[in-house]
Amino acid sequence: MSRLLLTIAVEGAAAGKAIGVKEAIAMDLEKYGDVKVLRVEVREPEQVRMKGE
Repeated sequence: MSRLLLTIAVEGAAAGKAIGVKEAIAMDLEKYGDVKVLRVEVREPEQVRMKGE
């Protein structure tokens, strides 16, 4: 059995829509085989940090 691991970054999606985005992507990928979502992360924008802070 072979496996393919994908990492997908979605820019500009509303943080509250993470579950819906995950489900839509997973459903689209199911045509290629079984799909398992391992992790969903929502990252808020960060300010640039200076070295030493």
